[in-house]
Amino acid sequence: MDNRFINVGRVNPLYALLVLVAIFLGLYWIAKGVFTILSWAFPVMIIAAAVINYKVILGYGKWILETLKKNPIAGILAVLFSLLAYPLVGMFLLFKAIVSKKINTLDNNPPAQGEYIKYEDVEEEDFLDLKELKKAQQKVDNTYKDLF
Repeated sequence: MDNRFINVGRVNPLYALLVLVAIFLGLYWIAKGVFTILSWAFPVMIIAAAVINYKVILGYGKWILETLKKNPIAGILAVLFSLLAYPLVGMFLLFKAIVSKKINTLDNNPPAQGEYIKYEDVEEEDFLDLKELKKAQQKVDNTYKDLF
């Protein structure tokens, strides 16, 4: 038998740095690909959001204008973000339109009124008995009350 000792505790820092750079490059390429796909899908997302609930897009525009009036610096940053990250804004508006549509359909279809809810009548005498708790509190010698 050959007893060779392999030291795995010592890693060359240059290799670790290269692996870290490779990981970040891979994440960058993935993010760039997703952003490219979303930028091509942006017109479809905006049209779908307008068809589902056009008020979401109008509300976003009103929010941008109100932010510009109240706090110009934050408004300018919001406009810059909307211009630079327009695929993310389009995805957000589509998601918000879908969610608001679902909420509106739930609000418009309330459960039938006038129907009784089935329940079971519990006939138990004093199920919350605190007599024993009060006795236990009286038995405790509380010297803290004497301080006041």
